[in-house]
Amino acid sequence: MLPDAVMMWLAERALKNKPRTVTSKRLHLDDFRRRIGASEPNDVGINTLRKSVLFGYKAVLLADSQTGKTVDNKR
Repeated sequence: MLPDAVMMWLAERALKNKPRTVTSKRLHLDDFRRRIGASEPNDVGINTLRKSVLFGYKAVLLADSQTGKTVDNKR
């Protein structure tokens, strides 16, 4: 599930990044999950994510007046 993969990835990031960076990454991931309608703890199977979902998320961020650079930083 996506939440499990996210938690493992954030734990790995905590070994390499400052706490502020890890917090920022967690907030971006929480925003992504919220915007794709994944609000339950065990909500999204990691293998169900498709490129179209990611492009849709990027389009929504750009429509929210975020610059391309800001959106790209959230990857």
